[in-house]
Amino acid sequence: MSDRAENWRPVPGWEEFYEVSDCGRVKSLSRTTTCVGRWGKSVSRIEPERILKPAAAGGGYLFIGLRLKGVSKPAYIHRLVLEAFIGPCPKGQEACHNNGERTDNRLGNLRWDTRKNNHADKRRHGTVLRGEESPNSVLSNREAHALRVLGNTGVSTLDLAVAFQVSQSHVRAIRAGTQRKVL
Repeated sequence: MSDRAENWRPVPGWEEFYEVSDCGRVKSLSRTTTCVGRWGKSVSRIEPERILKPAAAGGGYLFIGLRLKGVSKPAYIHRLVLEAFIGPCPKGQEACHNNGERTDNRLGNLRWDTRKNNHADKRRHGTVLRGEESPNSVLSNREAHALRVLGNTGVSTLDLAVAFQVSQSHVRAIRAGTQRKVL
């Protein structure tokens, strides 16, 4: 963190309970909670203010669980920062990381933008998963190349689909170059 002061704003919808900073940190505000203790008596306790520890979601984005009266709601930190400092997400836009680093949730690194521009950023940063790097990939890059070469020699789409254990539409897409363009 730099020498400048960290600015905090209330989390929209959770103003009394949580704040988010322009550095991408989230804190739970101090509050008094009441619970039923032993022998059925109500017990009040003060929960001190504390910085929350984020967890990583499947895509590498950081999130925290916002809790109130036993109900928990997961929330991506980059969205909390943008909503608190910029405002609600405009229709047709999404949260974008300017530098491509999904864990860098500083306000200066975030913006609302279109999906098209977000995907252009991912290509520019090299963070888009293509080919065998994709978790949804069925074929290795070598297998996709072999499929394309065999397809150009006249082997039928059905035979290729059976041989590589993929659908015929997948074979057609690879042969047409709409999938695995970078081979």
